[in-house]
Parts: sequence; C-alpha cells; structure tokens
Amino acid sequence: MHQNAPKYECLNLLQMLFERVPEFEATPTLRHALKSVARLCRICEVQGSHLSRLMLTAPALVVVLEGNKDVGFQNGSVRAHEGDFLLLPNGVEMDIANNPGSKGLYRSVVVEFEPHALRRFAILYPDRVKDLVRWNTAHPRHSAFSPDIHVAEAFMHLSRSLARGEDTGPILELRMFELILALLESGRGHLLFSLTGDDIVETVQHLITLSPAQQWTAERIAAQLGVSVSTLSRRLRQDGLNLRQMLREARMQHAGTLLKNNSEDIAGIAESCGYASLSRFRARFEDHFGITPTAYATSQQGA
Repeated sequence: MHQNAPKYECLNLLQMLFERVPEFEATPTLRHALKSVARLCRICEVQGSHLSRLMLTAPALVVVLEGNKDVGFQNGSVRAHEGDFLLLPNGVEMDIANNPGSKGLYRSVVVEFEPHALRRFAILYPDRVKDLVRWNTAHPRHSAFSPDIHVAEAFMHLSRSLARGEDTGPILELRMFELILALLESGRGHLLFSLTGDDIVETVQHLITLSPAQQWTAERIAAQLGVSVSTLSRRLRQDGLNLRQMLREARMQHAGTLLKNNSEDIAGIAESCGYASLSRFRARFEDHFGITPTAYATSQQGA
C-alpha cells in the first residue's frame, strides 16, 4: 500500500460526504452541515478568506479538502495542503489564510474537541493523559501531517456518524474517543491536553477541571506548570483562593454533571471525582449543594 493511501482514502470519503450531508444550506461565506452538531464538526467552503488574531476556545482538527491553509503563530507558521490534517491549539492567537484551489474554492472539515469531551476521555483513560498535560505559553505547538491508517480510519468513522445525523449518544462519543486515541498513538494528540495562557490561576483551574479524579498536590501542579510551590501559592492567595478549595469546587461541579446523566452509580461517580470513600463524597456533596447526591439526581430528571 502506498504510504499516502490513508490520506487519500480519507480525503475521497470526506469529499463524497461533503456532497451528501443533508440540510446543507449556503451562507455568503460558510456552510454548516447538521446544525445540531455545528459546534462539534463543521464543513467550510469559501472562495478565500483571511482571519487575523483568531483565538480558538477549544483545540481543533482541520482536514483540508481543497486548496490550502496557512496558519501564522507568534513563533512560526505552518501550511496544510489538500488532504493534510492540521491540529490547532486553543488559547493562542493566530492568523489564518484559507487559500482556494484550482476550482476557486477552499474546503475543509473542522472537528472541535470540546472541554467536556476531553474531561470524559481523561476520566476513562487517566494513564494516557497524566503525563501529557503541560502548561505551555511561550511556544504553543501545532502540527500539519499526513494521517496514518489509524487516524484516517478514526476520522472516517466519526465523519460517517456525523453525516448520518448522530449528534449525541455513546456511539458518537466513542467515535470521538477513538480519534483522540489514534492521535495520541500517532504522537500528535499531546496538543489536545496542553494548557495555554499567562494566568496561573486560570491555568490551575483548567488543569484540575480536566482531570478532577487526580490526587492533585501543590508540588505536582507546580511541577506541571514549571513554577515553584511558593510562586503557585502566592498567586492563588492574591486571588483569595487555595488549592483545596479549587479542587473541591471542580470535583463537585463534575459530580453534578455526572449525576444529571447517571443517578444509579453513586459509588462510580464518587470514584470519578477522586473520592475513595463513598461516605466522604456524600458529606462533601451535601455540604456543597445542600442535598444528597440521590436527591440532586432526582431533582435534575427532566430539567
């Protein structure tokens, strides 16, 4: 098999899906496929465009179908050609030029990795994530590459599900997780779990929210951020915060989210939030929300 076979097989499939996706309405500059999943995956068709100082709110994977895409960062630039995959970070300013191909159009598929999906992945596969999370402000990494067979197949599986109109549910979630795993196995997925920004407090919040089950300590977080424990503690104190409060808040918010979807497995939810003791979890939850986990889950039914 030719080394670029996965790239072109994936490209051909996406080109076909592009023409077949239902409810495909034109706007002056952009088409959105399947409005219900527009935040997760969108199809872009433009005659050419340039965006300055764009900052993504979630990391994104772009597959260029026609034309090419230039992305400029403070520390360099990258070009993605037809069939290339381009992984872009969140929280970093960039200039983007979408350049049309021979037919006068630029076309691409964009998949955004929303924070809640990355948190769910981190809970299911903690060993895959724990050594990947890094604070990276000076030189955010980006990557344009030809996909290997696993990345190409994972993207095609997700694309087929989206083209069928599957916008929620465990199957679609597993498709997304398959893509994340394939990117990690290819050595590209680290960027999905890189934290960017200049605010230490905001970065700590993102870090513990991403993986609330981790047994975070000041020493461990300081090492992840590349700062001293005293610097970390001083910055938190300046905002009237401490790590214990932040961790408890993140865990309780995560518990509330899980209870909305699964009111049966209280013990499993406690473990997912970093509590080995179910009774301790119940006490923390009731202290935070004013009601028991079971009562909270009942109150959320139908909400």
